[in-house]
Amino acid sequence: MLRSDPLPGALVVLTVMTGMLDAISYLGLGKVFLAMMTGNAIFLGLSISGVTGFSTLRVLLAFACFATGIVLGTRAGRVAERRARRHWFFHAMAVELLVLAVATGLAFLVPAAGTPARTVVIALLALAMGARCATVRRLAVPDLPVTVGLTGTLIALVQDSPLTGGADALALRKAGVVLAMPLGAALGGLLMTAFGLGWSLLAALGLVLLVTAGVWWHPAGPARRG
Repeated sequence: MLRSDPLPGALVVLTVMTGMLDAISYLGLGKVFLAMMTGNAIFLGLSISGVTGFSTLRVLLAFACFATGIVLGTRAGRVAERRARRHWFFHAMAVELLVLAVATGLAFLVPAAGTPARTVVIALLALAMGARCATVRRLAVPDLPVTVGLTGTLIALVQDSPLTGGADALALRKAGVVLAMPLGAALGGLLMTAFGLGWSLLAALGLVLLVTAGVWWHPAGPARRG
C-alpha cells in the first residue's frame, strides 16, 4: 500500500506531529490546543467556570482560527481536486510549511510568554491545523483522520477486533493512528522540557518538511509521475 500510495504513511506521521504541536502549545502557549478542538471545548468550560490557568480569549482565538483554516483549506481543495490528490496534498503541505515557518520565527524572536506575538503564534498554528484537517477530510483515506475523529478510530479498532468477533484488515493502520498522537505528545513534552518553544516548533516544522519531501519524491508522488 505504501509503495503505491504515499498518503497513508504520511498521514500517520502527521498525526505524530499533531500530538507534538498540541503538547508544545499546551506547555508553551498557555494551556491551549491548536488541533484538538475537543480539548479546547473542555478548557473553555473550565475558564468560564473560573478555574485558574485557562484563558477564554486564547481558546476562542484557537477556535476561530481553526475554523478559518477549515474554510480556506476546503475552498483551496475544491479548486485543486481536479488534479491527482497527491498533487494538491503536496501543495497544501507547502502552504502549511510556510505558515509554520512564520510562527516558528516569531517564537524565536519573541521568546517571552504572554506577549502579543505569542497570540499571533497561536492564531497562525491553529489556522494551519484547520486547513490541514480540511485537506485530510477531503482526501478521505480510511481511518486516518489526523485530528478529526481520533476517538472514532479507537472505537472502530476495538469494535472490529477479534475481541468482538471481527476481522479488521486495517487494524494495523488504526492502531498506528491511535498510538501516533500520544507518541507525538511525548516527543513534544520532551522537546519543551529540554529546548523550549522555538526549538520545539522548529522540530515540528522539520517533521512536516520530511513528510512533504517524502510525498514529493515517492515513486507515486508528483516528482515521479508529474
